[in-house]
Amino acid sequence: GSLELVNFGKRRDAVYTIHDQARVVLDPETIVHGTIVDEQKVLAALTELFAKAHLDPEGMAVVSALPDGQVITKAIPLAEAAHHLDAEFTDDLVRSLYDSLGYHIPRPRLQWMLHRHSQNYSELIIFAADVRTIQQWEAIFRSFRMKLIVMEMESLALARALLHPLSGHD
Repeated sequence: GSLELVNFGKRRDAVYTIHDQARVVLDPETIVHGTIVDEQKVLAALTELFAKAHLDPEGMAVVSALPDGQVITKAIPLAEAAHHLDAEFTDDLVRSLYDSLGYHIPRPRLQWMLHRHSQNYSELIIFAADVRTIQQWEAIFRSFRMKLIVMEMESLALARALLHPLSGHD
C-alpha cells in the first residue's frame, strides 16, 4: 500500500542514525498482492518519495526486500545432525526439498537460512520467489541509477541487518 524510504548514516562511534525518511501511499491498483501492475505509477511514486526525502537516488546504494506476498516461505524441522551441513550440500538439499513441495513458480529463485533454535533442534527456512518479480524490481532501481546491494526475500532480514548484532531469537 505504500513505498517507504529510510536513509541511514553512521556516526563516528559506529551508531546508526536516521538521516531522512519518507512515505508515499500508492493508488490501490499500482501494486496488487506484491505484483507491480502499473510500473509508471511506481516510478512516479518513487520520484515523489525521493523528492520528499530531499535525496538524489543516482549512485545511491540500496537494500530492499521483495513484497511479502511474492515470497513463499517454508520452515522444515531438521534433526540434530543437520547442524553441521555444509553450504553446497544444503543448496542441493533446498532444491530437492523445494521440488518435493509441489509449488508452481515458473522460474524460482531459492534462498535459505538455517535457524538453530537449540543444540538439538534446527529449522531450514526456504524462501522462493519468481525470478521475473526480482528482475522487475531490479529494473526499477536501475531506472533511477541506484546500486542495488541486496534484494532480500524476507523483509525482516532488513531490520536484522541494520540492528546487528542481535541473536537469532530477537
